[in-house]
Amino acid sequence: MLFDRLSVFLGGFTLAVVEAICSDGKQIDELDVVDRLEWLVDKSMVTTSDGEWIGRRCQLLDTTRAFGRERLGERG
Repeated sequence: MLFDRLSVFLGGFTLAVVEAICSDGKQIDELDVVDRLEWLVDKSMVTTSDGEWIGRRCQLLDTTRAFGRERLGERG
């Protein structure tokens, strides 16, 4: 679910933005965002700049972003 929601970001994103935009308190709780994002990074589905999570820039590759957008569209 988080991966699909990340596909709305065209140029990249930070943890603060993901927490604000992608968490909904139901399917994705704000407290779970870091763990889920780390999992996606570990699986090479999200790329990151070096550094601490605060201020770290993340992004999806264009092909994986397109896949996420497609899945997001299927969910409505």
